[in-house]
Amino acid sequence: MGQGLVASLSRPGGNATGVAVFTNELGPKRLELLRELVPKAELIAFVVGTTAQAKEVQTAAAAFGQKILVVNASTPEEVEQAFATIAQEKAGAILYSAHQFYQVVRDQLVGLAARHRLPAMYEWREFVEAGGLASYSTSRNDSFRQMGVYTGQILKGAKPSELPVVQRPSSNW
Repeated sequence: MGQGLVASLSRPGGNATGVAVFTNELGPKRLELLRELVPKAELIAFVVGTTAQAKEVQTAAAAFGQKILVVNASTPEEVEQAFATIAQEKAGAILYSAHQFYQVVRDQLVGLAARHRLPAMYEWREFVEAGGLASYSTSRNDSFRQMGVYTGQILKGAKPSELPVVQRPSSNW
């Protein structure tokens, strides 16, 4: 709806439906949880793929009275530079924004956080499975399952315009 793909979530209209997965919207909640895990972190580094992702987290940080260092990293080289900046500024923890590129460099991100002994909050549980501290996000498996259910219904004759867009709130913590 926010991108104009459907008329409404309950009645999408046209020939579209689907599953809406919250990603960027969960940044403030991830920050809140990270602050609970690392309450003495005076400065938290927020690693983003684009600086446009920073506004909601910066607003939440201001409300909490938390200092945030926004660092852009959208290439492997920028990841290395980001960690050099994070170390130089003496951040006490790291929060990652939602960015598909981070899936590609997951092992690099988890390894650098471990090497620098910095607690980090990630978007997806795969980061925790790779050795990261914590994640908070929707369940991708549930979303994929729902997509399969809808595909089956459409193949059996259901009209996409009559299938509500399913919203997936966070369930993995």
